[in-house]
Amino acid sequence: MNTSWIRQRSTLVACLCSSVFWSSPRVARAEEPAAPEKERPSVGLSVFHAFSPTGFVKVREFQFEGDRLGLRENLGLRSVNALEADGRMPLGPRGALRILFQATLFGGDATLPRDEWFNGTLYQGGGHVDIGSTQYYRGLVLYQHRFVGTADPATGRVLGEAGLVLDALDFHIDGPLSPKTVKTEKRENFAKQLLPLPILGVTASQPLLRDVRAYGEFRVAFVRALPSFYKEGGTMHFTQTDLDAILGVAYRFDPVEAHLAYRQSFFYQETYSHEDTNQFRLLAQGFELGVAWSPR
Repeated sequence: MNTSWIRQRSTLVACLCSSVFWSSPRVARAEEPAAPEKERPSVGLSVFHAFSPTGFVKVREFQFEGDRLGLRENLGLRSVNALEADGRMPLGPRGALRILFQATLFGGDATLPRDEWFNGTLYQGGGHVDIGSTQYYRGLVLYQHRFVGTADPATGRVLGEAGLVLDALDFHIDGPLSPKTVKTEKRENFAKQLLPLPILGVTASQPLLRDVRAYGEFRVAFVRALPSFYKEGGTMHFTQTDLDAILGVAYRFDPVEAHLAYRQSFFYQETYSHEDTNQFRLLAQGFELGVAWSPR
């Protein structure tokens, strides 16, 4: 048998198979992988409507202790609506800077069943009061770091957050005053002694369908008896808690993404000195609807 001829045929077949394999589209793609998705900047706007918000406000002025006024029970709080702007800028391959600003509106009015003290001012029992002039603003500056997943938000990923939160509350109660009142001031500006506080959080997302993903966000800030730079009858100290939990779904039609989420927010602040003791608590839960634009 001519073994030389057989070896020549075997070598020719091996060369042909090798040529077909290395010229296949799959191997070509392996040699030239697609460029990884990069983090993209984004700007967004959302609206939040809370149903059945609850809480209270209590403001002492010297010896006038101040009554604990339920936001819904005593002051007729019916609605809490917020408008939030959201901006995000990539920082490096896994980081991003996120800035959020929220403006909250309160809607509510009631008839006081009896005289009530607030900030040294005595409101007339039987009078109609309104809290619609209350102003509440909130700002967050966050650094985000991606621990799990890719830069594409349509993929499953987990991001950690650390930053600062600033809450500015100016609470107003408009209504007739009692002839026995000591003062006539109808507001308490909690923001006078505000300080930016550290806040931590986590954000996670998981794809459901091709252009649909589920996501969740959780953030918390807490300080206790922190001295402020502000002095009013001595150094002001304050205790504060911020908590936000969000669970939603988002639909992407590139470069725009719309989302619908359930949101629960809790805010408590207490400031005290020899002259004042001010307390405010708000629990708001409801739905958030928003849209974001993320150019390539």
